[in-house]
Amino acid sequence: MSPSNVHASEEYLGAVVSETLRLFPPVPVTMRHVNQPYRLGVYEIEPGILIAVNSYSLQRRPDLWPEPDRFLPERFLGEPPAKYTWNPFGGGARHCIGRSFATTEIHVVLRTLLRQARLAPADPADEGIVRHGAVISPSRGARAVLLERAPVTEATGDRLTPAPALGLVSHARGGRRAGHQADLQAGRRADHQADLRADLRADRQADLRTEGRPHRPRGSR
Repeated sequence: MSPSNVHASEEYLGAVVSETLRLFPPVPVTMRHVNQPYRLGVYEIEPGILIAVNSYSLQRRPDLWPEPDRFLPERFLGEPPAKYTWNPFGGGARHCIGRSFATTEIHVVLRTLLRQARLAPADPADEGIVRHGAVISPSRGARAVLLERAPVTEATGDRLTPAPALGLVSHARGGRRAGHQADLQAGRRADHQADLRADLRADRQADLRTEGRPHRPRGSR
């Protein structure tokens, strides 16, 4: 892949992440406690009042985001959104301290998955949200079906192969189990472990010869 294509794909990946966070901010409402008299627009806020910022509604306002309920990553290609119109992690000096780590982690995980597998939603219908404490999450667990999976030895390449019969994935744990079983059936994992054991034995024998001591198999006296 050429550098320009890599840059374009990374830019589009970032747009996909940003659009997802626009539609589904992990913390839909952030709170601020007023410690001293504060003027907010035409309102005079007294100390002791809680101010709630509804990012979920803000990021779906049609005057700020045309067709707000549509998933359109292209919104984030080119010009960045206007200040304080996109606040999935809160805004200002007191935004979420984990914002940079979270977005970096999302990019790394998605990039790894897309290099190794081709996925499709388990249910084509739109998925709702449920609230868990202060955060929201997909109501059905964001389940996916594995369509194609790259071989273990070619996981970083572009070539994908048809998924094995055990390749139906329902979430990460199911995906790991299916991949593990497929690898065992193909013999890749067993062969790899055998090679490692052989290399370790050879290294140990070489070390013993260097030290001038005869090698005795384990269990011998």
